[in-house]
Amino acid sequence: MDKWKDSELEKMKAGGNAKLRTFFSSRDDVTPDMSIQEKYNSRSAALYRDKVEALSEGRSWSEAASPARHWNPPAVQSQPPKPSGISGSSMPMLRDDISKQRDDFFKRIQEENASRP
Repeated sequence: MDKWKDSELEKMKAGGNAKLRTFFSSRDDVTPDMSIQEKYNSRSAALYRDKVEALSEGRSWSEAASPARHWNPPAVQSQPPKPSGISGSSMPMLRDDISKQRDDFFKRIQEENASRP
């Protein structure tokens, strides 16, 4: 059976969706109409990740001192609209990416579990 690490539990206590939404609502670089990818890659998301990490480790956090304040989001590649009648042309690649990410994740978890007493 998997066990939560103390650091993971502390991050869950320090973070969460409600706190993230509140944080985003106080920011000017995140808007409700943004895609999840755009929100995740925003400077605000980088600041929030840094904040959660600091608070979960018992450290104080301020935006002025955060290394994430200098973070520049990667350029989001927009996809051109698909011509009508063509569906799923990019889906095999997306599925391959998701499959690889899933496989890498479970491989890492298995390695972590194998090293536990």
